Amino acid sequence: MKKRLAAEWEPIKGVMIAGPAFLPHAYIVDLTQNYHVYLCVPGQDEENNAKKYLTEWGGNIRNVTFCQGPQGFDAPWVRDWGMHPIFDESRNFHLAGAEYQMSTPFVAYENPEVMFDGQNQPLSPNSYEQEENKAQPMIAEQIGQPFKKLPYALTGGNIMSDGFNKMMSMQVILTENRAKGISEEQFYANVARDTGMGDYSIFSNFGDYGLQHIDCYLKMIDEETLLVSRTPKNHKLYQRYEDLLDKEIRKSRTRYGRPFKIFRLDIVPFNEGHDDLTAYVNSVILNNSVYVPMYGIPQDKIALQQWQEVLPGYEIKGFDFEFAKEPAVITNRTGYTRTGWGTEDVAHCRTRAVWDENMLYIAVRRLEEEEPANQVLDIHVNIVDYSKAGLIKGSLKLYYREAGGTEWNCQPLETTNDRELFLGSLMGKPGDTIEYYVAAESKSGRKETMPRVAPKGTYKVHIR
Repeated sequence: MKKRLAAEWEPIKGVMIAGPAFLPHAYIVDLTQNYHVYLCVPGQDEENNAKKYLTEWGGNIRNVTFCQGPQGFDAPWVRDWGMHPIFDESRNFHLAGAEYQMSTPFVAYENPEVMFDGQNQPLSPNSYEQEENKAQPMIAEQIGQPFKKLPYALTGGNIMSDGFNKMMSMQVILTENRAKGISEEQFYANVARDTGMGDYSIFSNFGDYGLQHIDCYLKMIDEETLLVSRTPKNHKLYQRYEDLLDKEIRKSRTRYGRPFKIFRLDIVPFNEGHDDLTAYVNSVILNNSVYVPMYGIPQDKIALQQWQEVLPGYEIKGFDFEFAKEPAVITNRTGYTRTGWGTEDVAHCRTRAVWDENMLYIAVRRLEEEEPANQVLDIHVNIVDYSKAGLIKGSLKLYYREAGGTEWNCQPLETTNDRELFLGSLMGKPGDTIEYYVAAESKSGRKETMPRVAPKGTYKVHIR
């Protein structure tokens, strides 16, 4: 397997958030009950305080590892300053910490080369160093994963990875690096060298002013699926969102050379009298669950339904965040008035997975949505056992059935000359709709399916 930056939907061993908390307390409790939580705190006093309030709230303190390190104002936004998960060609894993100076600059659509801070004050190159920059290696050590430093900006909220070779970002990432004296060509070369990701798509910024991070415009759901935000037609950004999709995003290709399948997620203004939009796409996928921000408006229900449509079988969880309804320890760091969720700063920004360095990786080159009848339809499956324990012979299987059926058929995946590539095949008659998924086990004890929620959620093909 080539060097690569892991994708969001891949297996994780935990979740990283920051304290003092800037998340709904119910959300934090849920994380501690379902995952191992790595809670980043500035020192022992805050660790003691966090233990106290987590216990009071009903959190599972046994699932929490406290990681101490220096914090600046940006500490809650672990997505942006946190470390990237890199697997190398020898199946070894490390965390890569990008240069996090100048924080996450704001830029204007009309003049994207000029960077500002949150108070609309111009930033000069390397004008200050974030404390979080210093914390990266310390946190990595406490998580128990090797660390390497990257001498350029690679802000996490502006990164989408397919877990193989494809990356997506908005234009602001080039602006950040040019301010550091790094040309566009140098940036691409650096990323390819350090992450293994050689197919990089940079898209135009989408807002009038702000962070312009890609995770507030679209989400890469899997290697071939995108979930893209859509504003109301009367919103000032409607045409820009649609032009960006039609003129840029749709031109991008998957690792298999095909157009991405695109779903839409409807977003609306959430503050009366303002144009600020709900950031439903800024949700976080953690193993078999999706955590979605709620704004206390009717559109919330539609957003949850749309997430369920794009990820059938996943547990879709919505969380409101109003400071007035939170315990006193949940403080307002930004000046948001009613809601703790913003338009460019939500659950994905404040949560980062801790990936399983010994994961069982599966990627499926699925069939087209429609395929011809009475022909052998090959399904290509990449399987990598990063534990190096070895795959269990006989565990690599393709499961399939007529859609809606009760019994699954099963066939072993065939080996190929490539030790990481396996083959399955299907054949159907006209009018059939077939559900299918693949499964594998490692001698390390790890079991995986793809889709990860199978058989609750499966791939489907209609035979014409």
